[in-house]
Amino acid sequence: MNVDDELADALGVEEPTAGETPAVVVVVDHDAGVRRFEAGVTAPEERTVERVAAGDLEATFDVTAGGPGDGAVEARAVDFVGAGRTPPVVLFGVRFDAPVDPERVGFTARQLVDHAEGDVDGSALRVEPAERTEPL
Repeated sequence: MNVDDELADALGVEEPTAGETPAVVVVVDHDAGVRRFEAGVTAPEERTVERVAAGDLEATFDVTAGGPGDGAVEARAVDFVGAGRTPPVVLFGVRFDAPVDPERVGFTARQLVDHAEGDVDGSALRVEPAERTEPL
C-alpha cells in the first residue's frame, strides 16, 4: 500500500519492493472508517520488530505492549479529529529487522469500532507491504 512520506520515513521505507518487504502497514477497509482500535502484529519466524509508527490516527496512538526488539507489538488509538473517517485507514506501520513475506505476518484485532460506534468485522483488517507513493 502506498503510504505518505511521513509514515514512509518513520518506517525507513526507501523503494517499492516485490515479494518480501522490511515494513508493513495494518489497514482497515470499512465504509464508516475507524473511530478506535486495539490491534497487534506478530513477526514471522525469528524476526523482531525494529520500529513502530502511527498511521492515520496518530494524535492518540500508543504502543501498549511489545515493540522494538520484540517479536510482536500491540497498539491502540482513538480518532478525535476525523482522520479515520475515510477508508482505507492505516492503523499503524511496523518495520522488522529483516525482510518478511507480508502474508506470514500475524495480526489480531481486539477492538475495531467505526465512526457510527459499530463493531468492524475483522475481515476488513489486512496487512500490506508499506511502499512510498513516490520513489526517493
